[in-house]
Amino acid sequence: MQSVSEPQEHRLNRISAIAFYGTALVVAWSPIPLGSNRTSAIALLLALQLPLLLLGLVSLGGPARALSTLRQRLGPARWILLAWTALLALQAGQVLRGPAGLLGESGLPLGSLDAHQSLLMLLCSIVYLAVFVCLVVLGQASDRLRNALRIWLAAGVLQALLAIVLWSLRAQYTFMDMSIHHGVRAIGTYVSPNNLAGYLYLALAVGMALMLDALLRQPPGAPLRRWQDVLAAALKFLLSPRMIIRLLLLLMVIALVMTRSRMGNTAFMVALGVAGVLCAWRFAAWRRSALILTASLVLVDVVVIGQWVGVEQLIDRIEATTISREVAAGESGMAGAVVTSGNTLEDRTEPGRYTVDMIRVRPWFGTGAGTYYTAFPPWKPTTVVSYFDHAHNDYAEIAADMGVVGLGLIGVIVLGSTIQAFRLLVWGRSRFGQAMSVGALMAIVAVVVHSTVDFNLYIPANVLMLLALLATLWACRLIPASSSASVSVKHLDTTTS
Repeated sequence: MQSVSEPQEHRLNRISAIAFYGTALVVAWSPIPLGSNRTSAIALLLALQLPLLLLGLVSLGGPARALSTLRQRLGPARWILLAWTALLALQAGQVLRGPAGLLGESGLPLGSLDAHQSLLMLLCSIVYLAVFVCLVVLGQASDRLRNALRIWLAAGVLQALLAIVLWSLRAQYTFMDMSIHHGVRAIGTYVSPNNLAGYLYLALAVGMALMLDALLRQPPGAPLRRWQDVLAAALKFLLSPRMIIRLLLLLMVIALVMTRSRMGNTAFMVALGVAGVLCAWRFAAWRRSALILTASLVLVDVVVIGQWVGVEQLIDRIEATTISREVAAGESGMAGAVVTSGNTLEDRTEPGRYTVDMIRVRPWFGTGAGTYYTAFPPWKPTTVVSYFDHAHNDYAEIAADMGVVGLGLIGVIVLGSTIQAFRLLVWGRSRFGQAMSVGALMAIVAVVVHSTVDFNLYIPANVLMLLALLATLWACRLIPASSSASVSVKHLDTTTS
């Protein structure tokens, strides 16, 4: 391995910090231009991130040292990277093979019905991989990773503030050649309130990781037996940095409720419940504090604050969701009643159900990444007049676009990260890594649930936020145990239980 002088090492560290924090800012910027779900926004992400990746590689030193560092830091995620490489190869093959017909073809044809859209998806995947590699390779210090989480938390808070203010003003304007109207549901800088909800629960997972990290860095509190002890503990919490994070979480939950996204809020509640169970199981010494945190997010933010910002409308939307149009019409007392689009389970699953027939024709490699809105019309019954540019089911749409091969490769990335999160939670020595594992699992659960009825995995900003959490998780593997924690968390759990 090449040796470097101290001044050169200092210079390389500065370059590394620029590349790392630049990448963190790219993730934070991505939701502003309509979730970066536009060609110009994707081009900007590519123009920003590729130089940052190159800068990060330069900061590793000479070729021999850089290769050794990459092998050490990316080695644990090799299966993730292999799946990602195969996914890029699949998308590149679809683009290079050119147009391929859909009807009448079956089996193995590799091609795209719209090479332009597939090229756009390929560029998105390159950006995603560049962000992931930068964060994992350059984020090998807990302080640096904490700062990145703070940046992403600030981005989530900004999105919540914009959503609340623009919704309150009922703002109308034109942005990126699109007419935007903030009506009865908050949308922030997105087009769909459901996509804003997806971004907000990912930002809430970031905040949960920071909150839990701050909690675990403090010694477990003694049992509060007197009211004076309870009052003193409450005042100490109000004056602590955790209170600031708590207020920011409160703000984002308010914005999440204001989206009135049924599955977005449901996914958040399910993920929050999973986080509470994990905390209660793993951190016996801090169990009470962790459970109070998760319970307060539900009770205070939704039940109390939500009454002021429209949680009753959200509940009404959930209660109005029936199984089928016929049931909804029957409940209205009118056999020919017109049911509002999207209010029934049948409405939400309709494109996904018709997509299954499309998948059967090209099951292995699909019709081309990003081609759903081009490929779907021939499979839509003539009785359906609605226009669908997405399947409103990420699993069905990915399988239609890239086949079961593409869906399986993405599954490897998610499943591998889930296993890594559990490993850090159970056997990790770093308290930050354990806190990060809870946040990452919370994000994964929320996305897995929400993807059954929406298309957040086709919104670049939401994918980048999810990947930022997963990259931070993988970067935590090489973080040593806290110097202040001479006794492991596992030992503390045993002695206090």
